[in-house]
Amino acid sequence: MEKQKKPGVVYLATVPPYMKPQKLRNLLEVHGKILRLYLEPEDETVWKKRKKAGGNSKRKYTEGWIQFEKKKDAKKVALMLNGQQIGGKKRNFYYYDTWNLKYLSGFKWEHLTEKMLYESKTRQARLRAEIAKTKKTNDYFLERVTQAKALEEMENRRNKKRKNQNLASSENESTIDKDKRVRRQVYQHKPII
Repeated sequence: MEKQKKPGVVYLATVPPYMKPQKLRNLLEVHGKILRLYLEPEDETVWKKRKKAGGNSKRKYTEGWIQFEKKKDAKKVALMLNGQQIGGKKRNFYYYDTWNLKYLSGFKWEHLTEKMLYESKTRQARLRAEIAKTKKTNDYFLERVTQAKALEEMENRRNKKRKNQNLASSENESTIDKDKRVRRQVYQHKPII
């Protein structure tokens, strides 16, 4: 009975700038058959900021995982290439970049998919919480604005009513009422975007 080959996973801590998954596969497939390859794309906001500032509009990847068909090949690649120059021809864009590889013992591809799913769910939960908090703040602010408008309208009606009444007696009452009335103001702590 033939022994079943266990796949091995190698972690790529830093992906050379603007290296595409296919280029990485071509460079590493020389050392052994690659089953799967996953590169984590850079954050969308970082990419937009770089593009807006006039930088390169190509996508960058921050880190990656490579699953080799044989565990032996994965260990060999991590041991042999870690800290080495990518090399190739001198005019190659990645000639001076170095490999930053580590073999992950006991790591299975399912762990990576579970991690990505967990991160996705936590990101969505954080986003929902932030939206709820912003909505609550916005609702409170709008409520206070409507209250201030209502108080202002009440005061305008009161003043109009006084003008219609006796002018002489209204002067005395207005000085007394100014001391009694309560003035409410709404202060905005943070700007609403």
